[in-house]
Amino acid sequence: MKRRELLIGTVTSLPIVIGSMARPTAAAADRPPRLGLLAFGSLGQPPLSFLVEELAAHGYVDGRTITIEHPSLAGGYQTMQALAVDLTRSQVDILVTWGTTAARAAAAVTPATPIVAVGVDPIRAGFAENLALPGRNVTGIVVLSKALVGKRIELMREILPGIARIGVLLGPGIERDENLRTTEAAGRAFGIEILAAPVGDPGDIDDTLAALARRGAQGVLVAPSTMFLDYRAVIARSATRRGLAAIFASRAAAEAGGLVGYGPELRESFRRGAALVDKVLKGRKPSELPFEQSTKFELVINLKIARALGLDVPPMVLARADEVIE
Repeated sequence: MKRRELLIGTVTSLPIVIGSMARPTAAAADRPPRLGLLAFGSLGQPPLSFLVEELAAHGYVDGRTITIEHPSLAGGYQTMQALAVDLTRSQVDILVTWGTTAARAAAAVTPATPIVAVGVDPIRAGFAENLALPGRNVTGIVVLSKALVGKRIELMREILPGIARIGVLLGPGIERDENLRTTEAAGRAFGIEILAAPVGDPGDIDDTLAALARRGAQGVLVAPSTMFLDYRAVIARSATRRGLAAIFASRAAAEAGGLVGYGPELRESFRRGAALVDKVLKGRKPSELPFEQSTKFELVINLKIARALGLDVPPMVLARADEVIE
């Protein structure tokens, strides 16, 4: 078995829970720790490269002082729990997840292996009742994004005055329903109709955006989703081609061709996640490590895309931006 290439089968239901068998063997002390990573994306590209860099800052260099097992999520969200089982059975010392769905999948299969969850809402996911004292084998970095939805709609209104209809691209996973409810509530507050556009597979992105344009959407909010971040360039190109102003939840999406990126600073989230990994590998229990909340947010505006869409971004909006891509 090659590192980062874990064989999985088709798993439709997983009634078993991996318990004590998931704990590191006695031989673990004679080898570098092994970290299982459950996340979309590539270790060589942001934002997962941020995790690799921040771990190295703590002395954990992949292939030397730590081994990172990162199985492919090409099969989509439906493979997450199967991959979590495989990682746990392979005796990783710690699991790191990105996104609420991945964290929930990992928490469902093991009560023993320590889990550091980045970009998660553990209370909504149902595996923590108290952020200050998790009480289980999961801790991590919390992103509570409800307030950001209204700010993204407000940005859309400033850039497109008089906008009446906005599409919301919804990814798979447990976040979908909550993202839609939050966006619809914010839309009502601004008097804007919200058009739901769920996407179950990356191959459906272009057709979904085309359908939004036909339904009269003037812009599109791309709901936070690790899959959408992985396919940010595809979404950005398709939205621009359809004449849709696209606002994403991250800087990386604006850099990849989206009109606006507004959301948590992912490098900070993974920096703090790496610090939690370091604490756990040095003997701290996740149950005793409080969940930490993201505190840094960034606004990036891509003026090249604004010009391509024929939009004049107001000077007051540009003045608030952390970065303007010319």
